[in-house]
Amino acid sequence: MGRPSRAVNDKLTMEIGIDELEIVDYKDGQYIAINADHEVPLCPKCGHRCKNHKLRKRLFTDFIQDDSGKGKLVYLRYDQYMYRCLNKDCHHLFSKEISFARKNSKVTKRFEKQVARMALSRSYGEIKSKFGDNLARSTIKDVLERWTERQERKKGQVYTPRVLCMFPFQTNGLDYIVIANGENKNRLIIDVLPSYSDGRIIEKLNEFDMKKVEEIVIDTSPQIVSLLRDYFPNVEIQIHSGCLLHSARIDFKSIIQEDGLYIRNEVKESLLKSPNEFVMLEGSGDIIEQHNKTIALELGRIKKETEEHPRINAAYDLFIELHKALLPEADFEKVTSWKESVQLAATELHNAERTLGFLHEDDFGLTLDYIETYMKELMNFYLRRTFVTQDIYDKLIQLNAELMRFHTYSEDSLRCKILYLADPMTEDINGINYWYGVPVEKIIEKIEKLR
Repeated sequence: MGRPSRAVNDKLTMEIGIDELEIVDYKDGQYIAINADHEVPLCPKCGHRCKNHKLRKRLFTDFIQDDSGKGKLVYLRYDQYMYRCLNKDCHHLFSKEISFARKNSKVTKRFEKQVARMALSRSYGEIKSKFGDNLARSTIKDVLERWTERQERKKGQVYTPRVLCMFPFQTNGLDYIVIANGENKNRLIIDVLPSYSDGRIIEKLNEFDMKKVEEIVIDTSPQIVSLLRDYFPNVEIQIHSGCLLHSARIDFKSIIQEDGLYIRNEVKESLLKSPNEFVMLEGSGDIIEQHNKTIALELGRIKKETEEHPRINAAYDLFIELHKALLPEADFEKVTSWKESVQLAATELHNAERTLGFLHEDDFGLTLDYIETYMKELMNFYLRRTFVTQDIYDKLIQLNAELMRFHTYSEDSLRCKILYLADPMTEDINGINYWYGVPVEKIIEKIEKLR
């Protein structure tokens, strides 16, 4: 015996397009759906016959394709029949399982997939504006979190390489650390730590089998270098020259904050960019011409807005000079003599501009202390690299540049962009699925397609 029959609207059923559902009506902005299987099932516990018990109405947020091809948000009311086992020793109450939505969820699986896909290329605000007031920001966040959790579960066992690389970057004012596989020629990113703290760094590294890790090559702050040496005394910590640039950026940022009160925020951001981003391209063509024109305009804005800020101007020149001394290959003679450049600039500015603010040697105190403390180790990184090459850092720097141009408004969505946009490298070893990470080139390729 089946449940009570209801007239099916074939046109509406085709609009929704879920095989296990039939649409019987559209009322008050909701598609009214029932299960396409009309038969009363046997009891899943004892196998006895059952009877219709009651009707439970569940409301889902769904996403369907419309005639425009852009898709739209709709509401799906599912009339879910409950059944009671007729076995006097059982009386089990249940309903048929559904596959279009997860247990206790209020959105369909395809809606989750659509929101997750959009969150990888748009901000929460942009997604909400697409759907209007029908979708709360909290719903978007919850959907992305659940989607991310499922991706995490799919990863399986994370492979522990002999060499780990740690690379910091900042975008939209948020700090991150990328953890990469330093022994693999494919330059694999293993994880991303948003808003990192000492505790989160140690917690994440302890997820690896640290007995197998021989080296950590680090391109981040002196504080984190010290932290790693304290917690992992048996692991060799190699310092990359990017640590020094990181310290210089911190010092320069402090100078901008002190003296750049009337400088526009976009110019401040340009001041802190890597000089590599201001390279003019050779050749001809519309793309090259537009690139060079954009660079020239940005450099012009920097010069115009800083010309009345001699301390910032002098500090910017020093910042550029240190970059040139370190990239693409470090010239350690120039790095060690950079202290003299700071002293000279401070003296010249002091003599010429007494009323407009001075550049002091202490303004780059963190950087100079770093040179004093770590210069030998920086040289060792280049002279005695074992597994790690400069190539992985070149690629990570490229990724950083792409991410900084690509608008991201959520720590979670940025981590998803890096880890789950592209297909990872995996391998089955003795029945265990090992997750090696995601190739940097594939991430960059995917990010460029999202523009």
